[in-house]
Amino acid sequence: MLQHYNSLSILQKEPTLNRDALLSWSTVPAWRSLLGLVFFLFTSLSVYAQTHRTCATIEVNKANKAGRVGAESTEAFEQWLDGKIQQSKNTPQRTEATGIYTIPVVVHIIHNGEAVGTGTNISDSQVESQIRILNEDYRRKSGTRGYNTNPVGADTEIEFRLALTDPEGFPTKGILRVKGSKQTWTQEEDATLKSLSYWPSEQYLNIWVCNLGTNTLGYAQFPESDQVSGVSALGEEEAMLDGVVIGYKYFGDEGAVLVSGNDFRYGRTTTHEVGHFLGLRHIWGDAPIAASGCYVDDYCSDTPNAREANYDCPASDSTTCTSPKQREMVENYMDYTDDACMSIFTAEQKLRMRTVLENSPRRASLLTSPGLEVVRLIADNARIVGLTDPEPYLCENTFAPVIVLRNYGNNPLHAVKFVYQVTSGDTLSYNWTGNLATTQIDTVTLPSLQALPGEYAFSIRILSSNGNADADTTMNTVEVPLKVLIPQELPFWANFDKNFLPGDWQVLSENNAVGWTDIPVPTTSNTSNKAAYLNYYQSRNTDTQDVLLTAAYDLSTVTEAYLVFDVSYARRGLSQDGLAVSVSTDCGNSFSRENTLYQKTGSSLATTTATSSQAWSPMQENHWRVETINLSRYIGQKAVRFAFTGTNDGGNNLYLDNVRVVFRKETIEEEVNGYRNLSQALQIFPNPNSGKFNILFNVYEPKNVEVRIFNLIGQQVMYQSINGAQDVYEMDLTALPAGMYLVNASSGKEEVTKKVVIFH
Repeated sequence: MLQHYNSLSILQKEPTLNRDALLSWSTVPAWRSLLGLVFFLFTSLSVYAQTHRTCATIEVNKANKAGRVGAESTEAFEQWLDGKIQQSKNTPQRTEATGIYTIPVVVHIIHNGEAVGTGTNISDSQVESQIRILNEDYRRKSGTRGYNTNPVGADTEIEFRLALTDPEGFPTKGILRVKGSKQTWTQEEDATLKSLSYWPSEQYLNIWVCNLGTNTLGYAQFPESDQVSGVSALGEEEAMLDGVVIGYKYFGDEGAVLVSGNDFRYGRTTTHEVGHFLGLRHIWGDAPIAASGCYVDDYCSDTPNAREANYDCPASDSTTCTSPKQREMVENYMDYTDDACMSIFTAEQKLRMRTVLENSPRRASLLTSPGLEVVRLIADNARIVGLTDPEPYLCENTFAPVIVLRNYGNNPLHAVKFVYQVTSGDTLSYNWTGNLATTQIDTVTLPSLQALPGEYAFSIRILSSNGNADADTTMNTVEVPLKVLIPQELPFWANFDKNFLPGDWQVLSENNAVGWTDIPVPTTSNTSNKAAYLNYYQSRNTDTQDVLLTAAYDLSTVTEAYLVFDVSYARRGLSQDGLAVSVSTDCGNSFSRENTLYQKTGSSLATTTATSSQAWSPMQENHWRVETINLSRYIGQKAVRFAFTGTNDGGNNLYLDNVRVVFRKETIEEEVNGYRNLSQALQIFPNPNSGKFNILFNVYEPKNVEVRIFNLIGQQVMYQSINGAQDVYEMDLTALPAGMYLVNASSGKEEVTKKVVIFH
């Protein structure tokens, strides 16, 4: 019951059924069954009136964080928050009230198919009653259950309002209704529940209302500090769990809540859970051992120490935590008492919640959310709400743009005129016709256009809607980067000696990451040699990733293929630096987990003995290891790219060299020195190109080579003699017209001819 959650607090009620009644129910004769059933139901209703709240906050946090890399500890969060609170207290202008903070709320009603206002499909009025209660409680409103006369009681100056604008800019009442996929929900199904209906948690407080069964009232997700790597690393997956979940019987004070014996019928379950959402802890400090709350802090000095949770509505309660005894604050919203006796947030709790709102990710952004802006639709208003093609990388030079069109106007949308182009290319136009009512969408495929290999920007713009210029130009223009690549033939060998990034290779790094670069490394033959490397010895930006992305390769015409590379690494201490190799079959737009073919860390990655104090640099051949990856599962693919991803654990330098994509297994000599056969050793890159390209002679021994280049009518346009060819040589044909040329290389009896395409 306590797995798969991040910083959740869970309120539960625990009925204690009459054991004798249950035993008698199992032994009565059949003719007494009906009387037994009546007795059982009466017993259950009697017990319902005696239920208590309990909370599994600590257990749930531990269960979730145990499987989460880089999870923030409670101590780290509290240290961060205390620093922010002290900063506020020490800033004179911040000691005064800074105004009302208003939070936009969206309520997702996950129902079981009932009519609106019936069962789990609670009424709008019941939802509105809960928003009213939140404001009464958080604003300490006079004349309501949220008012108190306690000298430390506080108006938190935090308010809640149902959203007026949805994430796409349409008017909304802030209430969504979705039929669920099951009758009741448990905490383990939290992600599934929330995936049914979700608005961005950086803009809205999401509250899900559903049937949580007989044992759960609700739960919420705690905030995190602005220094947590997981906030950005987990991204949308983490954000989609952020919010509050409440059982429909305990939401507001109308409708399904009005059940005889319901001790939680005044909407304080939501008040309590939103308190957790804003960073408050239970008044006894969530002590890990029962009755030890005296020694655990809730980080609010004006809530008296409590030994443990209080239940029901105690007339008076005193703690053994202090001498003389001091009355516990059983009226506090963060205790476990019944709704009827809750009425206090203290001044310190106010400061804590407001500090969280001002500083915590996905809390501070709520204060500037567009969710409370009033939207008025205009007559004719088309918008581009999505671009599904082209993707950032394209391995074909012809593509048909695909957009998602939506009607944001009051009038039906019948005609839209688009113009679109690739940077410096011809501007094309397209006239869409159809019939879209307000809010409806249509996926539109535009006529194809062409782009030669290179880096561009693709842009598309709406010129008119229904024959009129758009009065609102919001989302009328989309511009995205586009890199057009042409898959290379096999074999390919990158030795980084003269060209660190051959052809379409790229370096991609997270912020503050090291970044792949090239560096000279010793060889036994004293020849010039460079390798790609990551300087993890000097970097302490741990948990960052550095990606070396290869060009695209065509495996559609080969019967077997292998990715081969040399790696060198010496572990420092217990560090867990890592290297992974992943494959993309869509030109590099995505790398799925199942396409990670190689992954080693720490000792398994090491190619030599560990070093504790020296920056690693390979000095001899046995400091390297050759890795071979069989690519048989990708045979037939036309655009395969490889990502070499280094993961920094603050350990030692990582080296990569002689990356090659080949169509047969290599011999030991070829692995170390290259190919004897000129036809396998020669490669041209980039290809196509703008007239400047490279020829690599990856040969076992230096060869004297004659290079001749011909046009398609057989005329020789270039000749070059190369003595001792064994590396990369640059060619310049920029003075020649665009088109296809033949590159012929001969050495003795060996001869090979390859095509090269030039464009301008």
